Amino acid sequence: MRERINRLARGIVDTESPECVCRPAAIEEAVRAGEAARGEFFVLSGNGLTVKGLVYSTDSRVRIPDNSFGGLRSRVAYEVDSEQLTDGEEIRGEFCLVTNAGERRLPYVFRAEAGASVRALAGLKRPMDFARLAREDMDLACRLFDYQDFVTAPFMQGTRARAVYEGLKGGRDRAGAVEEFMVAMDMKPAVEIHVKEETRKYQEHVAAFDDVLVIRKKNWGYVKLSVETEGEFLTAARERLTDRDFKNGEYALSFHIDPDRMHRGRNLGCITIRGIRGSPGSTLWRRAMSRRSCRAWSDWPGARSSRSTLRCGWTMRAAGGRRSRWPRPWPASF
Repeated sequence: MRERINRLARGIVDTESPECVCRPAAIEEAVRAGEAARGEFFVLSGNGLTVKGLVYSTDSRVRIPDNSFGGLRSRVAYEVDSEQLTDGEEIRGEFCLVTNAGERRLPYVFRAEAGASVRALAGLKRPMDFARLAREDMDLACRLFDYQDFVTAPFMQGTRARAVYEGLKGGRDRAGAVEEFMVAMDMKPAVEIHVKEETRKYQEHVAAFDDVLVIRKKNWGYVKLSVETEGEFLTAARERLTDRDFKNGEYALSFHIDPDRMHRGRNLGCITIRGIRGSPGSTLWRRAMSRRSCRAWSDWPGARSSRSTLRCGWTMRAAGGRRSRWPRPWPASF
C-alpha cells in the first residue's frame, strides 16, 4: 500500500493489474511412504508487474515453511509429511494464493509409493533370498542392511537373526558387516584367501627388479585386504585390495626388490596381507656374501579365514643348513 501511495504521489497511476501465473498449473507427484518429501512451485508475473502475496495449504500434512512471496518470479517451497502413509494412499488438496492480482488455487495430489527398499524387503522370505540379493547387487544389500525397517523383513523374525544384526549394524564398513552377517547366519561360506607356497631363488641381481605374487580368493563375497611390507628393500605395488580387484578368483600383486637398499649379511623382509578374517603372511629372506650374489626364499602359507589374527611364523634355511624363525608368532587378537 505504501508503494502504491508513493507512486500516486509521483503522479504515476497504474491502470493495469498484475497477472499471476503458477508453474506448474497442477502438482501430481509420487512420494515415498514413510519418508518426508520436499518440492517447489513458481509464481510468475505474466505482464511484467510485481506479483506478491501469501500462500496457504488446505491439508496440514503439506506445509509451507515461508508462505510469503513477491517479485516477477518467486519460488515457493513446500514439505510433504508422508511418514504415516502406506503404499497407495493419497493426499489431495490445494495451495491457496492470496495476491495483489487476486486469488489463485493450485491443486495437488501426492501419492505414496513403497520405495525399492520396501519392496525388496518384502521379498526376503528366507535367509538365502538375502544372500542371493547380495551376490547380485551388493550395494543394494548394504542399503537394505542400514535401513531402519530391515528387521521387518520376513526372514528377520527369528531371535538369532536379530541378535546377530544388532551386534553388527552401525559399523563403518557396511559391506564387511553384511559379509559377517551372511556368514554368521550360514547363508554362505566365508571368503578364504590363499597364497601358493613356493620357494624362489634369485642370483646375480645387481639392479632392482620386480616379481609377482598370485593371491587366490575362494568363495564369493566381500573382502578387504591391506598389504604391508617390512624391510627397506621391499615395496608392494598396492596397499589395499578388495574383491573387485580379483579376476577369476586371482590377483597378481607385484612387488619391488632393490638390492641397493640392502646391507651386507642377513636382510629380512616380510609381506603381510591382512583382512577382517585373518592374515596370511609371507617372508622374504636374503643372505648375501657380496652385492652381486643373493638368494631369496619365500614361504606363503595359505590361511583359512578366522575372526582372530592368525599366529604366523616362517621358517627359513640359511646356506649352511641352520634354521631360523622370523618374525615371532603374533599374539591372537580380535
